[in-house]
Amino acid sequence: SGSCMGRTPKCGNPYWAQSVLASMTQVNGPKEGSLLDSQTLEPLLGEAMEEMLRLQGEQTKYGVENEFDGCVGVNVDAMNEGKCVLTYNWGNSFSDHVRPGSRVRDGKLGVAPIPGSPSVLNRATGKLEPCNTNTNNDPSTS
Repeated sequence: SGSCMGRTPKCGNPYWAQSVLASMTQVNGPKEGSLLDSQTLEPLLGEAMEEMLRLQGEQTKYGVENEFDGCVGVNVDAMNEGKCVLTYNWGNSFSDHVRPGSRVRDGKLGVAPIPGSPSVLNRATGKLEPCNTNTNNDPSTS
């Protein structure tokens, strides 16, 4: 395994998918929309949505065996058992991953914001373009 994501319908998957999509569509931080253009309210779909769906599909290739059977327990239990190296999760569940008996204790668990994407959506064309100094999507600089 590699990815610990519970994928039942009531899990937070839309939030995680939106976070990945925003890394390609929200170049200037929260002042601009990530799913809808904040000026026109037009959907920001195009190649960015296609890429987000592709990435989410790819992730299932590396998921734990029960990722479609549960939600929070899938990522907490599998992380604590050392079965995976990646999960998206709310910050308040961090304490579940460092409980006594967990394999991810003692400096073995890192936490990071979702990184930017190497490509960003050109809103005029609906196409993804490589990042450059004018299209920086590093969240730490927004």
